[in-house]
Amino acid sequence: MRLLNSVEYIQKLKPTSRDTYGNKRNLNGYNVFLRYFFSNFKILTDDDQAELLCDLEAHSREMYTLSEEDSIFSLPEVTTVHIIKAAAIEWNKMESDAKNAWKLLAVEINNLPILGAFTSIPTDIKEQDIKVALSRDHHRFISIIRNLVLRKKKTSMKKSTKRKKFGKEHIEIGAMVYKSFFLSHLLKICFFGHNYALLFHRSEVVEKTKKTIIVHIKSMERLVRLFYCNGVSAFSYKDQVGLVYSLAGKVVLKNNKSKKKAIGYIIQDKKILTESGTSINVEDICLPVFVRDDGSWSYRYDDEERTYSVAEYQPIRLKICDSGNCQILSSRIVLSNDQSKLINNK
Repeated sequence: MRLLNSVEYIQKLKPTSRDTYGNKRNLNGYNVFLRYFFSNFKILTDDDQAELLCDLEAHSREMYTLSEEDSIFSLPEVTTVHIIKAAAIEWNKMESDAKNAWKLLAVEINNLPILGAFTSIPTDIKEQDIKVALSRDHHRFISIIRNLVLRKKKTSMKKSTKRKKFGKEHIEIGAMVYKSFFLSHLLKICFFGHNYALLFHRSEVVEKTKKTIIVHIKSMERLVRLFYCNGVSAFSYKDQVGLVYSLAGKVVLKNNKSKKKAIGYIIQDKKILTESGTSINVEDICLPVFVRDDGSWSYRYDDEERTYSVAEYQPIRLKICDSGNCQILSSRIVLSNDQSKLINNK
């Protein structure tokens, strides 16, 4: 591992096959160093790994001592987080000359041509070909989502205990439905444009990085509108008898007078429909606020002036990656033709 601090060693390094055939061309010096740190760390023995992590204060020596003295203490686990922490400490201690050498290697990698990338549109591809490709992508997406919204409602015995991560939240799927899907670059532009900030409200965006955006969608109406294209939205399907299948945000409401609870779904931006058929204005309740710092929810339990308080809220969670990989987690609903009644047995 000491070689990673040697300017002479770093200067002898050349782009690897992974660099040549890969498409990452925005690396910095730390990115390249981290890659070599990981590969060199993995070939160390368990004892050498432990020694290195302790030297770099990513692990506590005390825990190793305790595990040797008493069997109730287990050896500290070596995780990716610990390795990254050790690498960051090593990088911060590194001399500037060595850091500059890693930066120069990153520049060399970034200047490599991206093999297989199109720099111009082939002459054989016409406008009609692009229309056909977009239509096929859209129809494939509609088919995938239609299978999701038509999926039969889970019984209490079949609720999933699996958990999914959306940013800082780890949510148990339970009776909700989850799907990962892929949107081609052109189809993603059709739905969201080039700038997510112009499409999603500030209150909807819970996490945004360079390559990923995670949003909380409140209502069925908003979700259907987001994915509406050429006369159809993948998230709204009406069957032959007029039943409407879709996804919606879910709220568990508590009547502040009777203390009884009711389950409702946010059908429209300003309308909640309960399983008993009661229609409630969204403005008449106080939805919890998502705390972005730790991924928790801030509820108001002392809102006695309102008829209802919110005991639980599950928005439509949507994750969109720059690569086109997407995930959605939501409650599935079936509505009557006029959307005035929930059909619970479908």
